[in-house]
Amino acid sequence: MKVVETTGVFTILVAICVVTCQGQSVDEFRSVLQTKAGLSGEELVALDRGETVVKVLAPANKREVALCGAVRLHEPPELIARMFQQATTQNNKSVVAKGRFSNPPSLTDVEHLTLDGREIADIRECVIGDCALKLSAAMIDRFRREIDWSSDGYRTQVMNLFRGMLVDYVREYLLRGNIALIKYDDQDRQVSVEQEQESLLEGAVIFNTLVPELKDELRSFPASTYGTAQHSISWGQVKFGLKPVVILTHTTKYIETDRAITVSRQIYASHYLDSSLVITGAFRFPSPAKEQTTYFLYTSYTRADALDGAFGKLKRNISQSQAADKITELLNQTRLNLGVTAENELKPPSESVRERIVGSFLSRRRVLWGLVGLVVLALFIWLVRSLRAVRSRRLIGD
Repeated sequence: MKVVETTGVFTILVAICVVTCQGQSVDEFRSVLQTKAGLSGEELVALDRGETVVKVLAPANKREVALCGAVRLHEPPELIARMFQQATTQNNKSVVAKGRFSNPPSLTDVEHLTLDGREIADIRECVIGDCALKLSAAMIDRFRREIDWSSDGYRTQVMNLFRGMLVDYVREYLLRGNIALIKYDDQDRQVSVEQEQESLLEGAVIFNTLVPELKDELRSFPASTYGTAQHSISWGQVKFGLKPVVILTHTTKYIETDRAITVSRQIYASHYLDSSLVITGAFRFPSPAKEQTTYFLYTSYTRADALDGAFGKLKRNISQSQAADKITELLNQTRLNLGVTAENELKPPSESVRERIVGSFLSRRRVLWGLVGLVVLALFIWLVRSLRAVRSRRLIGD
């Protein structure tokens, strides 16, 4: 069992980082929040007041932390999704490097990805069933066979091989989909990311109820029955716990007029995390009021080996508490970002703003003319005194 700080599990989750509600009324939507997310009547009232509500969800596995956050807004779904992404970037200061894979992926996509000296030393000691990094049996075998550990340049060899294996992995995933997902053989218990993702997806009952077609869409990748889907795969290096973590994330976006859904699936992590799934959605409903009603939901499901074993329940409780705080911070930051954007992009300058601008301009003009007047006055005084001095000298001469 590896030792790891678990109080910041959500820090890594953020690094990983939204439906015309067809046939759905706002009342049916709110019913889902009650029955599937567990929001109480009081929490729905708080949501209507504009407060951010975050709930801890019942985990489907003892290694799992699951949460849901909700906030009621008024902006278009696509804009909300964009401002939430901006909030995650602002909030996540632990990312030290990141990049995106092209299609097909190449080594240039990961040229800035590195392993530190401790990790390379760990890889040197790796055997199947006992490795400090999350690797498959095939990856561990290649490190043992293809690296000349006696050479002076073995560190460069390790780094190049690791980058190459990640590129090969992403290429296979883009071609074959979920069946190509890695199986971790770093411990006695093998972990299949394909099975973990399937289990997490099956447990995402909130979005499975709201968007029932989503499960089949994600299962069918790289095939797609949803014409508006946008896929991307990115990597990031995150400072977390005792070791930096390399994370690969598959992000899928579905953008329509009245709904915007983003799904982030962790397809690899070099430490700590077995798997994670984050689904966010902005749902807009018609409203008799002047402003539209849009609900933004954030759901996350994370499984970490650190939450298993001794003190697992205590570690999970601590992680849930910190994750709830982080989600609240993210949603509040999203609201702030929307306010700034609305001010800059959607609204013309108010009369008071124009008046301040004009007033400031006039004030500057008055100051300028005042300075000119002082200069003219000074020159006039100097001229008068000079003339008096000349006249005095003439009288004395006479």
